[in-house]
Amino acid sequence: IQMLNDMSAKSKKEKQEEQVAFAKFSTWCAQEVPRLQGEIAKNGEQVQSLGARIQKLGSDVTTLGQDVAELNRKAATAEADLKAETEQRSTDHAAFVAESEDYQESIHALERAIAVLQKQAYDRTGSQSALLQLQSEDALPAKAKTAISAF
Repeated sequence: IQMLNDMSAKSKKEKQEEQVAFAKFSTWCAQEVPRLQGEIAKNGEQVQSLGARIQKLGSDVTTLGQDVAELNRKAATAEADLKAETEQRSTDHAAFVAESEDYQESIHALERAIAVLQKQAYDRTGSQSALLQLQSEDALPAKAKTAISAF
């Protein structure tokens, strides 16, 4: 009987300890539930806010992607235009150099011809009118016109 009494006392003591532990746990749970519900609500709002921000940033990414594509297209067009203009400039420069050399040769030839004609002191008929006609040419450079008028 003593053993049964000891077991009964021991089980009552364990029951009391379990009730105290359960009461502490229940109190803790009762305190944690409102706090956790508040955090859940707060985090829910944050999820919605972040979701809206993600959508906005996704829209911004799309818009910026289109802008980048447009700028890349414009840059490619500008590079192609630059290349075409550079080629045209090279062609124009080569034509100018050739024309300038031609004019220089013409001027030197006229200067030599004038020098030869001035050494020959006699009068040539029609040479003066030919020089006046040559001087009135629009394509003749100003330096050549000056050289002709000196004769």
